[in-house]
Amino acid sequence: MSKRVVRVARLIIWRGERLLVQEDERLAPDDQFLRMPGGRIEPDEAPARTAAREFAEETGIEAIVGLPLYIGEAHFRRRGRALHEIAVYFGARIDAAAPLPATPRDGEHVRTFELSRDDVLVRPRLPERLFDAVLEDGPAGPATLRYVVDGEP
Repeated sequence: MSKRVVRVARLIIWRGERLLVQEDERLAPDDQFLRMPGGRIEPDEAPARTAAREFAEETGIEAIVGLPLYIGEAHFRRRGRALHEIAVYFGARIDAAAPLPATPRDGEHVRTFELSRDDVLVRPRLPERLFDAVLEDGPAGPATLRYVVDGEP
């Protein structure tokens, strides 16, 4: 069976020692998992632009996107379909005083919130190895661009 390839761009945003994450409100509680903010890359759209656009659409907050920190390749199943996700994860920052919306914005389906490292570790998260690398590197990020593979091809 062939896998569907999905190209995404995501942001890694730390607020102090807390990481911004998202959950998809369309999923049942038992199917929830954490993900980094961002989304699918549109045709002819630069990955950094994708990540900034998606974050602004989902939260109403403008992110200042920095350098790519991780290239991620993840193999997993969602809704019964095999997926191969190729992702660029950018370091980013937002205004420290910007309040995150308590519920998804109109027309959106994701909730963005912040969690401590310990709270992230006890929750289902995709891609898991990427999250582990981000938590290991912490707010300073990796010394060089890191490539992280999650799951079996």
